Amino acid sequence: MLTYYSTTSPFNHSVDELIEIMKPWYDNYCFAEERCGETTMYNFNMVLYFVKNYIQRGKAPGIW
Repeated sequence: MLTYYSTTSPFNHSVDELIEIMKPWYDNYCFAEERCGETTMYNFNMVLYFVKNYIQRGKAPGIW
């Protein structure tokens, strides 16, 4: 998704840089207690929020 939008919208960061910005905030969600620490995933709703804000404002949400 980031690769697609990086070709259609003005991005000030590379896709890899954006993933590094998102990782501490939107990664590591765990939906089964017995799997916590083993299998995690990005919260898709928050990733969409991040991308929308990044495209509209040219920077990550919360980074002023």
